[in-house]
Amino acid sequence: MIDLVQQIKEYNIRDIIYTESGIEVLKKNTQCPVCGGGVQSGCFSVGNANLYKCFSCGVGGSAIDFIKDLHHTTPKEAINYIANKYLNIITGEKVNYKTFSKKVIKAAPTENKQTTINDKEVNNKFVDIVKSLQTTVNSKEYQYLLNRGFDEVTCKTYGFYWFDAKNYAEISKLLLEAFEVERLVKSGIFSEKEKLRFYKHRILIAYKHGGDVQHLQARSLPEETDKMKYLFSGGKRTIFNAQNLKEITKETKYIYLCEGAFDAVSVELLKQQENEIIKAVALGSVNGNSKIIDYIIEYCTKENKTPVFAFDNDKAGIQAKEKVNISVLAEKIRKAGLLITTETPTAKDFNIDLQNSLNSPQKQIDKNIYNVGTDVYISCLDWLKTLKNYTSYSFDLKHKEALNFLSEFDNCKFRFIAGNKIVTLKIN
Repeated sequence: MIDLVQQIKEYNIRDIIYTESGIEVLKKNTQCPVCGGGVQSGCFSVGNANLYKCFSCGVGGSAIDFIKDLHHTTPKEAINYIANKYLNIITGEKVNYKTFSKKVIKAAPTENKQTTINDKEVNNKFVDIVKSLQTTVNSKEYQYLLNRGFDEVTCKTYGFYWFDAKNYAEISKLLLEAFEVERLVKSGIFSEKEKLRFYKHRILIAYKHGGDVQHLQARSLPEETDKMKYLFSGGKRTIFNAQNLKEITKETKYIYLCEGAFDAVSVELLKQQENEIIKAVALGSVNGNSKIIDYIIEYCTKENKTPVFAFDNDKAGIQAKEKVNISVLAEKIRKAGLLITTETPTAKDFNIDLQNSLNSPQKQIDKNIYNVGTDVYISCLDWLKTLKNYTSYSFDLKHKEALNFLSEFDNCKFRFIAGNKIVTLKIN
């Protein structure tokens, strides 16, 4: 029991608070899930010791104390509940889940409550500034993305951006030159302390609609923080990659419902290797927003697409199913008359499957043998970039010779950026 209690105390309490109450604890002066006190009437926060405290109602302590205070249970009931639900540990003690009913937290009325909005102009400018400073040279942020299997082509295609810590001051300065500080705070890009929020969270994931950045999700590097690894900008959240649903072809039969943006991109890249065309979206950010999820179901019904649940096998995947209320979503899909299928990763998550695939021996290219980087090879690239119709090509003999290494690898594709599209080339 002592070891179990220690595991619970080390588990990220913010995840438990969010799952149980729907309140995201990002900073001090958060609404209290227990008493409902608002930012003006009290101060609910989580400190570095993974402990919570409300200075309005006085509750505080570990995750065990939080469950006990929120659901009015005994410490033993709270321990068994957390072990079962969050650690996937069966303690042998029966858990009465009726005791742990979902709490509906009503916000305390406040006159000056600060709310954020989706400010597409600010988001677009922020991304443009980051792109102007972005480099792959000696960038640990880009190296992290590359190690996950996302090269520069993938990042540009799916809207992944990054910046170095040394660019923080320059980005802040350029944003302040373009917008009033009040607007930057309202957009969620700046904190209430009037500083750019993304200091440790320097890898940006853009959620776009109609070419505009609706909102941003930012990720920190693992070595810099093990808590709150994701941070969102302001406004209402939407589904990553959902803006492209209307653009997909009739041949696309499957819409993969994934946990996060990295998973969605990993699934699409894995399926591309198998010559399958699918569309993957990430539900994790919306946390069960019924209107947005209904949009996916309506689209699948109208276009005769089959939704596929594709969640990871790890703890985060289990938590994501809780947040998006996967059982309710599945029931909605069934009522819509749609077939539901499921796909699980070979490893614990889809991104590791992608990394394993990209690191397999058959994907390695010996640059010394195949003359990659030679003048003929480079001229071939320049020629390809001028083409607009990329469904098929007839090759000049010198170009085919420069790229003949592709034919020696199963399902190997040559990819480059042409405008905002991925151009895929296969040589028979």
